[in-house]
Amino acid sequence: MTGEGSATLLLDPRTGQVRGLAPIGDEYAVSAVVAAARDGARTWSRLSGPDRADRLATLAGHLGERIEEYVDLECAGTGKPRGDARLEVAAGVRRLRAYAGVAGTPPADGATPLGLAGVLVHWSYPLLSALQQALPALAAGNAVVVKPAESTPDSMQLLAENAVAILGADVLNVVTGDRRTGRSLVAGPVDALSFAGDTGSAIDIAHGAGLRPAYLWWGGNSPAVVLPGAPAQTYRTLARARMHNAGQNFAPARVITLRENYEQAVHGLADAVAGCRAGADFGPMNGLEQLTLFDTAVATSDAGFSFESGMCLEPPERNGFWRAARVLADLAPDAPAVRGEVPGPMLTVQAAADPEAAVRLANSSPSHAASVWGPATRALEVARVLRAKEISVNWVSGAGTAFGGVDVRCRPEHLAASVADYRVRRTIWPAPSAE
Repeated sequence: MTGEGSATLLLDPRTGQVRGLAPIGDEYAVSAVVAAARDGARTWSRLSGPDRADRLATLAGHLGERIEEYVDLECAGTGKPRGDARLEVAAGVRRLRAYAGVAGTPPADGATPLGLAGVLVHWSYPLLSALQQALPALAAGNAVVVKPAESTPDSMQLLAENAVAILGADVLNVVTGDRRTGRSLVAGPVDALSFAGDTGSAIDIAHGAGLRPAYLWWGGNSPAVVLPGAPAQTYRTLARARMHNAGQNFAPARVITLRENYEQAVHGLADAVAGCRAGADFGPMNGLEQLTLFDTAVATSDAGFSFESGMCLEPPERNGFWRAARVLADLAPDAPAVRGEVPGPMLTVQAAADPEAAVRLANSSPSHAASVWGPATRALEVARVLRAKEISVNWVSGAGTAFGGVDVRCRPEHLAASVADYRVRRTIWPAPSAE
């Protein structure tokens, strides 16, 4: 494991310049944070539900009052446009208030908190993802240890620091570091795990969790099945959704058509992507690892058709992690761009012989989200046989663009179900009376 004093260089994706350092927590650092969080869990779980609810509402007020400070950190860590970052932080405020609204309601079945949750967060939505994953556990009465992505720890670190005076010591905890830090947290004595990230890592987390609850948000190469007669806004909507956050999201990236509407889809997507410019409409990619994955997929896919939009960059940004929006078509079935999980501002287009073949192609690669576009009845028939976890028909849901959507999951019944996941029902059997 990485020893004491090791640190990650934090880069600004907009310029490629170093913006700071973050400690790399080794197994001993993780053990120390987890031990402290156990103490925090005992204190937090003993509070009444209304008291926990009041404190979460106060934390929401803090985040709302200092929103621009958190937006600065999100922009520096991800490079995304300020307007996008502000929307995400504001969504985090709403999430906090929503979970505060259910935290005060005692469970009808007498269930009690699990104890301590470990949360591993992706770099694409650093604060919003962390809140969406951590809040159900906090509202249920558990303490949390958050392991942010190596490149984007800033906003969550600040929130955890400010949460001490509001929630109490060691309730919301952060340990920074790399993949080894995350593996130490998964292997540690936490009672539940939550993970957002790539499919391969999600499988590793599920295996490492053993018998503990593990809640996984994974990406995949999400498909969009476009049938003949799809709505007029289909291509513009798909392009805008995919290019949001520089294509580092759950939005469908793999467009699958029938042969009869293939040419229309290719040119419709190219026209739509022409209006999506890096630097004006979306930000840079997160880092060199993502750039390498993207560039390798493009170079090795041998596309017969390739369209690339322009970029609109200021001079300091020309050394940043930017890539233009792109459409690839006329691809082999095993092309890396369609078979792999490729982050970046790219859409691919494939043709299938009939709807059944389109479904087989869509289901050939695991994915969290999918969408179907076409006449309503026919589109619903296709949607019912797709294997993705969340499927939108003639739109791209919030879950396909930002982590967990913006408001879709703030309904009370969804929140209560999420909170219940972090509680356990215990049965006590006293010995029968001798009388």
